[in-house]
This record gives sequence, C-alpha cells and structure tokens, in this order.
Amino acid sequence: MPAASGRARIDCALLARSEKSDALVCQVNVIGEFWPRGRIEPGTDTTNDFHVALPQVLVDFKSLKSLRERLVEWQVNPSDFSVALGVQGEGDQRLTLAIGHDDNLIYSAGKPACMFTYACGSAMQGRWSFVVDQSCIRLCAEDIGKFVRALEATQDQS
Repeated sequence: MPAASGRARIDCALLARSEKSDALVCQVNVIGEFWPRGRIEPGTDTTNDFHVALPQVLVDFKSLKSLRERLVEWQVNPSDFSVALGVQGEGDQRLTLAIGHDDNLIYSAGKPACMFTYACGSAMQGRWSFVVDQSCIRLCAEDIGKFVRALEATQDQS
C-alpha cells in the first residue's frame, strides 16, 4: 500500500506457506521517507526516515482475500473498514489493516488514512498510518489480486 504523498508504503513479501495452517509466512516492511532532518536548508530530495521490518508474520490467506474485496468495494462505496490479517488462535501475533479515520492525520472521505497495526505479545506493539487516495487503494487491490491468483494457481498445480 503506497501513501498518497509517495513518501511511505507497506510492502509484503511471501516467504513460505505455513506447515500448520492455511496461512502464509510473510515479511512485512513499513517504509517512510522524509526531508533530511537537522539541516537549515533541507533541500528538495527526501531520504530514508524509517524502515520497520517484520521478518516472519503469519498472514491468514482468507483474510488477505477479504482485504482485497474490501479495497475493491471501497472504490465504489468509500466507508471505513478494518481487516484482521493475522492467523486467529495461532501464536501471539495480531495484524490489522484499516482504512478510515485517524485523528492524528488530516484526511477526507476521498483521502482516508491507512492504518497498519502489529502486536506481538502484550508488550510489543506498533502502529503506522498515512493518508491514501483512490489510486493507492486501487494499486494495492490489484497487487493483492495478482498475488492471490498466483498462489491459487500454484495450489491447483500441487
């Protein structure tokens, strides 16, 4: 999911299929850029500001398909939603992607916030959010659709 500003994104890469359930083992990266900090004249080019890597996240395949459906539906009927992507009842990871309102961001109906939340156990939590628009949501839905079709094609061949 890219940010409308072009300065942040959430990437997900398949590492393997879970041997225990119908889940995917993925690496999730949350990446952001900003103007160079600590300079009087920051210039016009951005630089890496943060890169959070979650190297082994279990993602529920059915929830990923549901996320794609919600992203497609949002393009016709923009409304807030949240999808839990983590595998329920397996381990202590919780993973959620939501589109909607974030009081910490300037957003609108056509440019909602994308909020990504990850928690592992009771003490380890992270939350990232940025503004997206229809093109960001469309690109994400298309990429998830290609990913799902490719995975289903490999399942059919097995």
